[in-house]
Amino acid sequence: SVIVVGGAAVLSGRYDRGAPTQPMTVATRPAAASSFGVAEAIDSAADGSFRLSVQPAGNTTYRISAAGSNTVIDATADVRVLVRRQVVLLADGRGSGTSRAGRTVALKAQVAPAAAGVGVSFQLYRWDPVRRAYRYAGSWGRGTIGNGSASYAWTPTAGTYRWRVAVSPTVTHANNVSAFLSWTVTR
Repeated sequence: SVIVVGGAAVLSGRYDRGAPTQPMTVATRPAAASSFGVAEAIDSAADGSFRLSVQPAGNTTYRISAAGSNTVIDATADVRVLVRRQVVLLADGRGSGTSRAGRTVALKAQVAPAAAGVGVSFQLYRWDPVRRAYRYAGSWGRGTIGNGSASYAWTPTAGTYRWRVAVSPTVTHANNVSAFLSWTVTR
């Protein structure tokens, strides 16, 4: 599963060894940890199914285990939940806008949870009237500062543009991409 920070994922499955309910354990291993720790014990439903909602703060592997018996082997399944950082892109404090050619536009990416050193790539697309499509025009890498922000100063020529920010993955969080920001530049 892949979720955004603050979201929830549902872990579900079925283990049927013939008993009405199965005691199971759910252990967690956050991405930076070297071993699993038991988080909680759960029981399956009468048909052996289980369902558990989780809300990890970062990339986490869950290990669901059910003990076997003399005639049935133990069962263990690992499920990884990837957690993407939230990312927002603004230009001059707005989500879209218009400016004059040659005037510098301040682009700001904000990621959450905030951390210094998170790699972001400001990606520019320009409208091509001949092809009637946006074409990739370049990207500029930056690292976030402690409050989770990264900035890029852009001095455009006349045209119609779209920007977005891609956030690089880290050990604790998966990659993510912002929504597009539209910007029109007049002469």
